[in-house]
Amino acid sequence: MGNVGVGFAVVLTVAFVFFGIRGIYDPTAASMRFGLPADDPAEMFYYRVYLARNIVIVLAGLSLLALKQWRSVAILLTTALALPIFDAVLLYRERGAAAGLTVHIVTGVIVAIAASFMWMKVSSSKES
Repeated sequence: MGNVGVGFAVVLTVAFVFFGIRGIYDPTAASMRFGLPADDPAEMFYYRVYLARNIVIVLAGLSLLALKQWRSVAILLTTALALPIFDAVLLYRERGAAAGLTVHIVTGVIVAIAASFMWMKVSSSKES
């Protein structure tokens, strides 16, 4: 099960890098997927900064995976779980019932699964 967790974490982080880079090049589309459309230069700049910071977090995770720092990856994924939760709460406060929360909820579930897999990897590494 441990290798499944590593594979899942790698696929997840590569996907986040892809979506982040795609969003930096097209912040209008990224903002639509996020649930809070941006249509002026200041809003688009915000999304670029937001996505660039996400990419840095993800690259840190990929570095830890490459170094086989399973516990560190598990901790990073567990703490990163707060991000889609915060996004959903803030989006709901801003947009109310019209907020598109699905992407944030699904992201949170996927990150939670990845964190769980990594904690299983940490546990199985101790037993070996």
